[in-house]
Amino acid sequence: MVPEAAERSGIPLVRATGLSGVTERLASTLGPAAGGGLVALLGPPAGLVVNAGCFALGSVIIAAALPRGMGRAAQQTPPQPGTTEPGYWQRFGEGLTFLRRDPLLLTVIVTVGATNLLDAAFATVLLPVWAEASGTGPAALGLLGSAMGAAAVGGSLIAAMAAHRLRRRVVFFAGFLLGGAPRFLILARDLPLGAALAVFAVGGFGMGFVNPVLGAVLFERVPRRMLGRVRALGDSPAWAGIPLGGLIAGAAVAATGLVPVLLAFGTAYFLTTSLAGLRPKWREMDAPGGATAVSSSGAQSDAASVPGRPGRARPG
Repeated sequence: MVPEAAERSGIPLVRATGLSGVTERLASTLGPAAGGGLVALLGPPAGLVVNAGCFALGSVIIAAALPRGMGRAAQQTPPQPGTTEPGYWQRFGEGLTFLRRDPLLLTVIVTVGATNLLDAAFATVLLPVWAEASGTGPAALGLLGSAMGAAAVGGSLIAAMAAHRLRRRVVFFAGFLLGGAPRFLILARDLPLGAALAVFAVGGFGMGFVNPVLGAVLFERVPRRMLGRVRALGDSPAWAGIPLGGLIAGAAVAATGLVPVLLAFGTAYFLTTSLAGLRPKWREMDAPGGATAVSSSGAQSDAASVPGRPGRARPG
């Protein structure tokens, strides 16, 4: 419903995706702290009850507060007399065909799939092993995560305000350059925790720009009537490597040690995001024809789409 909300509000699409990213990142930053506080004050059962109540409140907001008629399926060409609506597999094939014919989206999906795997390896294995090996312990994990999360909220907020005036390709790759490989490389060096906090904060700020750009590109290029199936088809390979990240990292650390794996994975992150940027198709990120391409495919017009992340589209 993000592109529909942008249309109704009359704001640039990248601003709408930026505000969505701010909300998501703010919640994921404050949520663990709130949960820990509830458990400490009231105990685990009470914390679970409050959490369940928040889910129920979300359902009430969706049911009662959304504008009337919002969220309906995009209009499609009515079937001819004597014909039937296309079935699931036919719709699935249409989405797959559309995705296969869009090299930019395919490249984004492959890039985000690789970075998601590396991010999962970092968060589930490499960072905890580093915290134990360095003697900084769980407190360091909390500090690093908070620094990166808070900075990401700030980056998403700035993206919501100004990203539609910037070149998307530059913003996208600058975000990955700041938030990707440096996290791995700083932990491979025996430096004070303050240096790691600074790198994580700068990286979080950069990554805060990625998803707003990815979301705007996806919403502009995909016909509204096909958005659900194309997004699902893109998310599947983009998220498929996440369960493997920890497995690969754990096996690699057991075989070679932590520092070589941090260096290797950091290098892989840099090469993945940098080499992908050399493909000519990335220039289409900045092309003003993104919204035109969507409309010409038969979707509803997107008046809020103006040129201005690919997990996360939601890849990332």
